[in-house]
Amino acid sequence: AGLGIIMLARESGRPIMPVAIATSRFKRLNNWDRTVIHLPFGRGAMIAGELVRVPADADPETMEAARQELENSLNEITHRAYAAIGRTDGDSHA
Repeated sequence: AGLGIIMLARESGRPIMPVAIATSRFKRLNNWDRTVIHLPFGRGAMIAGELVRVPADADPETMEAARQELENSLNEITHRAYAAIGRTDGDSHA
């Protein structure tokens, strides 16, 4: 997770809701963010994590803590989403 979303949450006053989606059939692109294209006729799961709130007066240390909290949450719910469809990895699979 990057600081950009943390800065947006700080400035807007809105919380961040981490969400992970996993499907049993997908293609992963070999690009900078490893984009996933979900394919039809498979199993799917969508898992949401706890809201991450960033105070309007957040200093750099608070922002980094929020970024790390978001990243940890995304990693954990992504693992749970893949486990929900019976996969333990996110490797390309069609």
